[in-house]
Amino acid sequence: MMLQILDMIRGTDTLSTFCKLLTAVICGGLIGIEREYKRRPAGFRTHILISLGAAMTTLTSQFIVSDLSMPSDPGRLGAQVIAGIGFIGAGTIIVSKRNRVKGLTTAAGLWTTAITGLASGMGFYECSIVATLLVLFAEIVLSQLENRLHSRHQEVHLYIEYTGSGYLNYVVEYFRKENIPMLDVEIIKKTKKDDKNNIAIITIQLHRHQDRTNIVKDITNFSQTIAVEIL
Repeated sequence: MMLQILDMIRGTDTLSTFCKLLTAVICGGLIGIEREYKRRPAGFRTHILISLGAAMTTLTSQFIVSDLSMPSDPGRLGAQVIAGIGFIGAGTIIVSKRNRVKGLTTAAGLWTTAITGLASGMGFYECSIVATLLVLFAEIVLSQLENRLHSRHQEVHLYIEYTGSGYLNYVVEYFRKENIPMLDVEIIKKTKKDDKNNIAIITIQLHRHQDRTNIVKDITNFSQTIAVEIL
């Protein structure tokens, strides 16, 4: 019964057009609310406008072919939306000072929202609704699972000042023996030519209950170590 009702509003008449645009607004809005709640760069209105614009693109393609009887590929405009949405998504991606990439989920959500809008404009209501529910499931439920997994570990940034060459090889070997994953190593260039000391910021991953002070003590005991601090 439900599918029969949907079949009645898959055309290009006024009622079908209204239902398609409304579906695009609702689906985009539902995805955008979750992003707005987490204060992401692209929120409620942005997702609505992207989904609505994508739906309008599909409807325009259908109108050109069916109503104006112009020879055209109805999927051409939609393909441009999929490619062009990448520029908007790229604007939400930020690289922090620690070289951590943020905003990938928002960018992926924008891309998915655009395709959801295209599906709504085509009258593929089932796909739009199910895709929206799956996106919300991924962003709400799976994000909590991801946070729980991350809470078992902690990232520790070590500021190490040392002298001489070959020092970092000993540090790497130490972490390897202790089974401590190294996530990032940043070497800070010297500001003065006569400065013989070197500086490295090393990011390591520890278990939640693992003691950081013992690691600092071990590295401090290295003969070439000048200073070790936890940032």
